[in-house]
Amino acid sequence: MRVMFATALLAAGLASPPPAGAATPVAAGRPAIVTAALPNLGPAGNGRRKWVQFGCYLCHGSNGGGQFGPNIQHAELKDLNEAVKQGVPEWGMPSYGKHATATDIANLQAYLSSVGTASEPTWWDWWVPQPTQ
Repeated sequence: MRVMFATALLAAGLASPPPAGAATPVAAGRPAIVTAALPNLGPAGNGRRKWVQFGCYLCHGSNGGGQFGPNIQHAELKDLNEAVKQGVPEWGMPSYGKHATATDIANLQAYLSSVGTASEPTWWDWWVPQPTQ
């Protein structure tokens, strides 16, 4: 039930909305998050930004260690690319093929590879230009 609820939130684009007062443009009748103006945080930081923005933590836990979804810490780029682009319907994983670029997926992999290291980003405020730990 929880996985279906989380999947519904993700599919509706409602996971991890910015706080009240943040700019929220609307596209196709739903909030659209514009991140083009946000500064580059490097691969792991940009990956963490997408991890939180896409709501990956809802199923995979705060750092990919697993929750409702499997542990994907240190996932290989090929596997991550396939899962993100195509989804895994039998596990309740929606496709992000229309939303995640190849760079986003590579950054997600860089973030997941940083888990457990001193350089692992752990902040949650993805909409902040320079989030702090």
